[in-house]
Amino acid sequence: MKRWAIGSIAFFAALSLGAVITIGVIKASGLIAYADRFDPRILQAIEVPELRPASTSFDVPPIFDPTVNYPKTLPVKLLFPGAFHSDEVPYRSGERWLGLFREQGNTTLKWTTIDVKPIREPDLMDTEVSVRDSKTAIFLLRGESRLKPGKIDTMFDAEDHPEFTIDDCSDPRSSFRIRGSFWRLCIENSYGNGFPSKDSSLLLKAPGSDPVVLTAVPNGCNDCSWKLLWVGDLDRDSRPDFLIDVSSHYNSYEPTLFLSSKNYAVFASFRGVGC
Repeated sequence: MKRWAIGSIAFFAALSLGAVITIGVIKASGLIAYADRFDPRILQAIEVPELRPASTSFDVPPIFDPTVNYPKTLPVKLLFPGAFHSDEVPYRSGERWLGLFREQGNTTLKWTTIDVKPIREPDLMDTEVSVRDSKTAIFLLRGESRLKPGKIDTMFDAEDHPEFTIDDCSDPRSSFRIRGSFWRLCIENSYGNGFPSKDSSLLLKAPGSDPVVLTAVPNGCNDCSWKLLWVGDLDRDSRPDFLIDVSSHYNSYEPTLFLSSKNYAVFASFRGVGC
C-alpha cells in the first residue's frame, strides 16, 4: 500500500478516536445527556462536585412546616384557576388579584378580576375559579403591595417541561445554571423522580451558599411527590424565586412560593385535596 494511503487511514482513525473521546467527555459533564431537561437559553444542567449535605437532623426546622396552615396564617394569598372544594377558595367574584400570565412568549404580572362560581362535578369539586380577561394565568396573588405589575423574567415553567422531576441529590441532573450561576434543587434520600422517602429533605443551594432545607418528611409521607412548578424573578431582585408543590400526601397538593428577598421563607401557599 502506498505511503499516502497508509497516512490517510491513520489520520482518519485518529480523528474518529478523538471524536469518540470528546463526545464521551461532554456526555460525562452532563452538557449533552441532560440539556434537554431545560430551556437551553436559560437553564443548563451540569455536573458539579457532590453536594455537601445540609443539616438534616431537624435541629433547625425546615423552612416549610406542614403543620402550619399557611393559606390562613399568611397575609399574602395564593390562588390558581381551576376547580376546587368551596372551603379551599373562600373568595368572591369581582375581587381584584395580581396575576402572573403567559403572554406571547413572555410572562407579565398584572391586575385582573376573578370569578368564583359553584359547579357540579362527579369528583366533588364544587367551586370553579376563573380569570375574566385571560386563560393563561400561572398563579394569582392577593395581599402584597410591593410587587409591581410588568414583565417578569421566567426561568422555568412546568407547562413547558411536563417531564421534569426533582432529582436525588446524588444525581448530577439536580444541578443547573441560572444566569451563569450554578444552583441545585434536589431531594436528599429520595426514591427518585421527585418521590421522597423516610428522612427525605428538599434542598436548595444558591451559588456560594450552604444548602437550605425547604421542607422535610422525617417520618416519610403517603406516596407524596414534590414538584417544581415555576422559577422566576417575581420580586425583581435578580435572584430566582421558586414555586414548588411540597405536598405530604398523594391526594393533596400544596404549591408554595419561596421568595428570594425573604431568604426563601414561605411567601404564600395554597392547600387543596383531590376527590
